[in-house]
Amino acid sequence: METTTLKNLISENNPYGISGITIPRIQRAYAQGRSDAHAVKTRERFLSAIHAGLINNGLTLDFIYGNIQNGQLIPLDGQQRLTTLWLLHWYADKKEGINDKRLARFSYNTRYSARDFLIKLVNYEPTWKTHLSDEIKNEGWFPMEWSNDPTVRGMLTMLDEIQKRFADINDLWNKLDKINFYFRDIEEMKLTDDIYIKMNSRGKPLTDFEHFKAELLKVMRSENDDEATAKRIGLKIDREWTDLLWIYRDEYNLVDSGFLNFFHMISLILVYKSDRSSSEFDLEDDFSLLERLYKNQPKNVVFFEQAFDCMVNIQNKERRSNSLILNPIDIFFNSYLSKDYHEHEKVVVSQQITDLNIFKGVLTGAALRKNTTYWLIMLYSFLIYLMNYDKIKEMDFRRRLRVVVNLLKNSRNEVVDTPNGDAGNRMPANLRQVENIILSGEIADSIMIDNDVRLNFNVIQMEEERQKLQFTKEHPEHSAGLFQLEDHYLLQGRTDVVGYENTHLYQRFIHVFDRCSRDIIDCAMLATYDYSQRINNWCIQLGSGNQDEIGNKAWYALFHPTGKNPDFNKTKKIITFSA
Repeated sequence: METTTLKNLISENNPYGISGITIPRIQRAYAQGRSDAHAVKTRERFLSAIHAGLINNGLTLDFIYGNIQNGQLIPLDGQQRLTTLWLLHWYADKKEGINDKRLARFSYNTRYSARDFLIKLVNYEPTWKTHLSDEIKNEGWFPMEWSNDPTVRGMLTMLDEIQKRFADINDLWNKLDKINFYFRDIEEMKLTDDIYIKMNSRGKPLTDFEHFKAELLKVMRSENDDEATAKRIGLKIDREWTDLLWIYRDEYNLVDSGFLNFFHMISLILVYKSDRSSSEFDLEDDFSLLERLYKNQPKNVVFFEQAFDCMVNIQNKERRSNSLILNPIDIFFNSYLSKDYHEHEKVVVSQQITDLNIFKGVLTGAALRKNTTYWLIMLYSFLIYLMNYDKIKEMDFRRRLRVVVNLLKNSRNEVVDTPNGDAGNRMPANLRQVENIILSGEIADSIMIDNDVRLNFNVIQMEEERQKLQFTKEHPEHSAGLFQLEDHYLLQGRTDVVGYENTHLYQRFIHVFDRCSRDIIDCAMLATYDYSQRINNWCIQLGSGNQDEIGNKAWYALFHPTGKNPDFNKTKKIITFSA
């Protein structure tokens, strides 16, 4: 489909039969010149894109739709872009002394003040001695009440911004021909004014999500040159993806925030997959993420689409098997994960995960507020499985997921994105390791990225997990007991103090620490041997008699020493005394 320019659209003998452009009363005021944060961000982004297009290879904007009535184009969608383009052409015309009569063919019919302002502006010649807005408002033909018109006020703001940004471009008038767009007449599309009324009857500005959706589809359609993907994803957003998110809608019956939260998490995964840090991105700037992660990067678009479709497939599969299920995705995650205690064929999640429904935790924002790296690895583990569903047996996935969870629980200093810290940004390597575990069931000895060996999860825990994988493969009859031991709240995946090979101690350890007095345990162990672990020159670690959070932390510290504490073997000797 061919593109056009603003000049062509308002030129004599244009192919559309347009003699002018009129913004009708039903349209809202010109918004790109507003002073609120969203408008400022939109204005900066739009003008920056135009500026880059002028000095490089041009810029193709998205579709502009309209209805042609008596020779006048009545914009249905594209009012804001057309107005900004007209103001930019006006600036170039006055700056270079072009005096092009076509500029008079653009008009606002929202209020008389906006209409009359444009009439005066076309014939006005600036002196360029100060800001355009100040100069214009000082003219005798500018009544003070026009400043109360939001469209006039917005145009003055935009003219100042244009003056600041485009003063350095020579031959601007001719270079503006490099900015084009697609135009469609709704009559040719067999549409009626009904769609016009529907799109404009709210009298409200578009929401952030609506702007985001338009920009997302534009990136796919215009930048990635993929009309088919843009159309397909646009339909999914309106239908099955909205249906997927509906159960998690907010108090205003909107799914916007949930969609954007999931988009942010998927984008963060893509950041790490590209071996970068979150510190390099503004994760709250949706449009910047689109520009940097999805523009001309079709593989990332595919991953984004597949991630959403995975969740849709879960929902559809569970509903097909049981139409009475109210929240199929909740059922799915709960079938693999447990919160506080061991359950058959499930794994107890790390304490950083506050909702077993990982998808819900992402949508509600919990995953982005705190412990994001933990949530991200859990989500990525499930996505890798779901994207390779035909290649991975479910029981294999359950075993491999347990390995990932055990690594998470015991890699507090390694599941980090701290480029300037001692551990650095380990997330790219962590994701590579997770992918290797879920797909192959093996823990890679080393992770290579760009020919560099990268550190990932805790090396002690990885070695234990390798040994346990081999042990359960050779002795599947002991798997259930080992998994129950792993899930004990004092061990949380690390069983070294008991020894995975000491199968007869599995239940004994669980029974003693769940049912016996900690004071008695402490006394019995000390009576047998000095099981204490020296932390430093002035402090040693012993267990506590309290069976509360503080007491649990004391025993947890004994069973999970940091680094290679030689005294750990003293504690293990007592635990395995009867082995």
